[in-house]
Amino acid sequence: MEDYELYGKTIEKELFHTGKKQYIHIYYDGIAAEREKIIINQRFHKLDQQLEEKKNQIIKRQEDVAGYKKYYRLKFDENGYFQSYKRKDKEIKELINRAGFFAIITSRKMSASQALEIYRDRDAIEKVFRMEKTYLGNDVFRVHLDEHLESKVFISFIALIIRNEIYKSLKPLYLKNKKEYTVPKVLREYEKLGVTKLSDKKYHIRYKLTNKQKNILKQIGINEKEYIEFAREVIKPLDKN
Repeated sequence: MEDYELYGKTIEKELFHTGKKQYIHIYYDGIAAEREKIIINQRFHKLDQQLEEKKNQIIKRQEDVAGYKKYYRLKFDENGYFQSYKRKDKEIKELINRAGFFAIITSRKMSASQALEIYRDRDAIEKVFRMEKTYLGNDVFRVHLDEHLESKVFISFIALIIRNEIYKSLKPLYLKNKKEYTVPKVLREYEKLGVTKLSDKKYHIRYKLTNKQKNILKQIGINEKEYIEFAREVIKPLDKN
């Protein structure tokens, strides 16, 4: 799946004895796998340190180290004191071998690519609502009248729709360059567009469009010529004032 830089496969199978066949979409992300392996190794290094500390504390209660039993063989002396530990290599290897894999289950027949696209679109919507709280300040409304609250919610909802439309239009660019074509970066490019009043007391398009700005505008169906014409229409009434 080149667009997502993943491997994907779909299996049709009955799950949980429901009597209905479902579609299991299994994915492997090699980049995520390497990242997860580093995290796993760091985790077990930290668990080793914790067990070493507990061993030095001369712990007698087995429940104090019970949480480590899944991946460690724990040894106690004849008096019940925690004495030593050893990693369970087989269990840890199985954990490492699962790194980079994830699955999506659907009841409707579709390809692995379609399932992932739907899931990521839903995830993007959830992130948009989280961003509403973060960037639009809607975690706290700070209004006292119902009509003010309705106005603020309405405006923020319109802003979310616009932001999501920007996200959807950017997807082809984002898949090619995930660093340069994020919504926040594109919004900063939008902020650079506009007209400026210069020393002749008239408004002008101060800067030419960059290649990046041209690419962004192209995704919403606007070319350079249309942008210039629109800017000139904006300038006319401003110059009259």
